[in-house]
Amino acid sequence: MRIELADGTLLRGAYAYVNRHGVLHDGTGMPRVHPGQRALLGELLAGSPSLRELFGATPEEFCRRARTDPGLCARGTRLFARERRVTASGLERYVGAQQTGSPGTGWSLAPPRM
Repeated sequence: MRIELADGTLLRGAYAYVNRHGVLHDGTGMPRVHPGQRALLGELLAGSPSLRELFGATPEEFCRRARTDPGLCARGTRLFARERRVTASGLERYVGAQQTGSPGTGWSLAPPRM
């Protein structure tokens, strides 16, 4: 596959993140545009009292709690499904053993610090 950036630079390769649980949708069933981590977390927290109960009221608190508690992250995944906030991306068939983090680095560390 040929991947060319707007300035004409050709990439030698690329990686895609695929989640076996699907992707967040925009309310119409279409995959949600990612406005950046802080903005996305802020929007999600503002729209879900249950998510705020689990992860706190701010993106920073969300990251602090998620970083220290994998079980809490699993509860958050289930909450997204219960609240019907996810949709299939069409790429789930490519998911093998779940790996998170940068490609080729093995299992990821906790969510980033904000």
